[in-house]
Amino acid sequence: IWELLTGSILAYLEIKKGRKLENKFFNKICPIFGLLLIFFSVLFYNDKMPHPSFYTTIPVAGTCLIIWFSNQNELITKILSSKLFVGTGLISYSLYLWHFPIFAFSRMRTPDQELTNLSYFILIGISFVMAFVSWRYVEKFFRDRSKLQRKSVFLIASICILLSLFFALVNAKTEGFKDRFSYATPQLIKTRGEFGKYVDYHFINNL
Repeated sequence: IWELLTGSILAYLEIKKGRKLENKFFNKICPIFGLLLIFFSVLFYNDKMPHPSFYTTIPVAGTCLIIWFSNQNELITKILSSKLFVGTGLISYSLYLWHFPIFAFSRMRTPDQELTNLSYFILIGISFVMAFVSWRYVEKFFRDRSKLQRKSVFLIASICILLSLFFALVNAKTEGFKDRFSYATPQLIKTRGEFGKYVDYHFINNL
């Protein structure tokens, strides 16, 4: 929430106050420094770092520096305004949604071995393709007000919510559709849940 609030404050200051600091030195240095902060986070952060925490302020501060101090004719602005970055930004939300199940199911298919670099590149490529398709045929459609009126959006959203609730109720009633498993698997899952024991994947497979 505070990350979104940071962007909201920048937008408010931009609209209501305008940019008070028109210093060429800061306008050149701050966006570069902000980009370095983001790269630092990408290169040196790992899944062991607590998030959100103080560490999160570093990439957020870097983003704020780029947004607040960048100007149209500066190098960083030109780089980030290129078709590659703008295109990635357009599909970024779909990319965020698609990459998780694609990578998760891929790891489930090979639980006893790490994904290779080639596998990563292929999965990233698939994520980008699916993200573009979602953006082109779903996001753009719903954002075009000439094609979709408010009543239609409300109706579609209501149907989706009702279907989701129905599926959730059925899922709860059937205990996660446990009949799709063989007899041994639910027993092992139950054993793991009760005693906290780790059940080896190969052991389940062999049963």
